[in-house]
Amino acid sequence: MRPLEACAKYQELLTASGVQFAETPSTWLVEGRDAKPAWDAFKALSVIPADDEFDDEYGNTARADPANDGDLLFVETSVGRGWPHTPGDRGESILSVSFNRQFSFESPDGEYLGLNGLTLTLEFELSGELADRSPTQIWGVGGPGARRPGAAGEDSPARDQAALEWCAEVEASDAFRCTVGTAVPHACHFLQSDI
Repeated sequence: MRPLEACAKYQELLTASGVQFAETPSTWLVEGRDAKPAWDAFKALSVIPADDEFDDEYGNTARADPANDGDLLFVETSVGRGWPHTPGDRGESILSVSFNRQFSFESPDGEYLGLNGLTLTLEFELSGELADRSPTQIWGVGGPGARRPGAAGEDSPARDQAALEWCAEVEASDAFRCTVGTAVPHACHFLQSDI
């Protein structure tokens, strides 16, 4: 797939899973009860190669080179205020869990052309066990054939499994267990945009 088609592909995966979503002026909304299937669709998207060349809005040929950190995955948690456009936002502090697939574009001769990403954000009311969460960040690489950050490009038997390894690491984390694994977010939304 072309990197800029990630949102459309994600929507296809959600629809195939029976998850409904609604468009707002700035994002796509998913019902909180569908957070787990939305994560499962994100996992499925994370392993799809996204290194097809495309022409950007300026006519430049571009691609996300997975061998050059052009296709990264990360999850991060943070405490803050909910987005005002999300249902359930009552001005309270929330725990946000954001799953990201970030693309770095370059020209065929290696010139940097920009960043773009797809983000799935789940917002949980900050209470009970969630009130004591420390910020979490877990990085990985998307698509098959990519390398893990910090691996210095060396080949390994697990190289083609990098995205699946990241998904497993995320699901094994305490942050995932306390949120997606057991709680229902009051807001769930996704979008793809330039960074």
